[in-house]
Amino acid sequence: AERAAAIRSQRSECDVLLLQSEARHRIAMKHLRAEMAEAEARHNDSTLASRREFARHLESLQDISRIGDTADEEFQETQMSEFHVHPGIGDAVDEEFQD
Repeated sequence: AERAAAIRSQRSECDVLLLQSEARHRIAMKHLRAEMAEAEARHNDSTLASRREFARHLESLQDISRIGDTADEEFQETQMSEFHVHPGIGDAVDEEFQD
């Protein structure tokens, strides 16, 4: 009888320890989930900021490219108008070298 009482007492103590352990585990998991949610939010914010920065950089490069294209066109138009070759000049030079 004493041995049965001792076993019941030991079992009750083990049950209490198990319940306490489960409670600590639940609390630890709750904290871990909260930390994971915060880390995920920070990661999402960082990713969004990086994407916005990339978009701004890409837009700047596209603007620079458009400016360069416009400048190239203007330069070509200027070159064509400044160095206009009069008709017949090339023919006269060609005739000299053929003689």
